[in-house]
Amino acid sequence: MFSCLPPLREGKDASQAVKVCNGLRDRISTHLGSNYTVISRNQTNLALTYFGYKDDELLPESVLPDLATRAEAGIMIVTVLAPTGDGRYAVTAQVRGLATPVEVSLTQVAGEPLEAVGAALADLIKSKM
Repeated sequence: MFSCLPPLREGKDASQAVKVCNGLRDRISTHLGSNYTVISRNQTNLALTYFGYKDDELLPESVLPDLATRAEAGIMIVTVLAPTGDGRYAVTAQVRGLATPVEVSLTQVAGEPLEAVGAALADLIKSKM
């Protein structure tokens, strides 16, 4: 499994996206148990470096299928983070590689840590699978 985001914005939004992915990755690992291997942040960064990217680099969606294939990831989660204009973020996550793709969306509650937003996305994904 891969968690990736498109590079629509740099700086603060990029670091915020990493926080969402960390929360999603940690929670989805508990939901999936031993049925799947979830690629850790460290493993993801090693793969990114190997393929010429920087640690925690946000990737354009066009490179995700090739990167997932090279990493032998049968299922990947593609997330898109967008500021709402009032200091919060709206996030959409698509699970690709399943017989029926899953897509979930939510908006951060004011003051909610972004890792908790990622965890909530994982809970929504679980409820749809």
